Amino acid sequence: MSGWGRELATIWTNNVAPSRPSNSEMCVYTKYLRQLQETFRRRIKILILGSTPEFRDWGYEENLIIHVVDKSEDYYNTVSREIRHKNLKEELHVSLWENMIFSEQFDIVIGDLSVGNVDPEKFDEFLENVEKALVPGGLFMGKSFIWDDNELVKDPKNIIDEYNLSNGIHPYTFINHQLGLYCLDKKNYLIDFSQMYKELVDLRNIGYIGEDLFSFFTDVGWNTEMKFKFFSPSQELFKRKVNEHLSFITFEHTMDMYTNVFPIYVAKKE
Repeated sequence: MSGWGRELATIWTNNVAPSRPSNSEMCVYTKYLRQLQETFRRRIKILILGSTPEFRDWGYEENLIIHVVDKSEDYYNTVSREIRHKNLKEELHVSLWENMIFSEQFDIVIGDLSVGNVDPEKFDEFLENVEKALVPGGLFMGKSFIWDDNELVKDPKNIIDEYNLSNGIHPYTFINHQLGLYCLDKKNYLIDFSQMYKELVDLRNIGYIGEDLFSFFTDVGWNTEMKFKFFSPSQELFKRKVNEHLSFITFEHTMDMYTNVFPIYVAKKE
């Protein structure tokens, strides 16, 4: 990883879904929030894994008690420029998620792509920390790249061919998840962003994509600050690991075209 600070945060702000939560994903989270509000009958306390502004604005709009845990204060401060509700109140905890220490403090632990940014060798420690952070009956939710063996893998040329026939879909949203599936190392559960970038460079070099399309991927960090590998467990591995610490409930799917490999996971602390 090149660094988890101001430069990466600035690059992240150039991204669109699935690298950020979509409106339809937020509707799913709100559905589960309503269930918790009905059950607990009190103000809900949320722990956000990372500085995702969509979650923080949502917390403000829903009158939640907001806590954020991020490994970098510089990253948090830079991303905070995107917050719509400038007067929101929240508490920041600077820590790696694999090292965070909380004790039954939160009704919701939520993260967008947080699982992918966990060290695979410390995934158990991460889940143990999530379990400790939740109150009984609390929910662990988020979206990440979690795949099934039955997914159809398309080569880069086929992905581009299908994109050229599409209408009104952002290139990053259309191509990202399919190219990620093509570049996925299933044995080690990893996606290398630099490999994804290389595939697009190769297509540009042979004239299969033009500079206009390629330009949508020059500022997303795959060849700079995001030259790292992204933990991408299978559905089977994810459910098995989660069930060692929590009770897996379901994978929720939205109307977003990438939802097959970027589902929303929901788990509960009994």
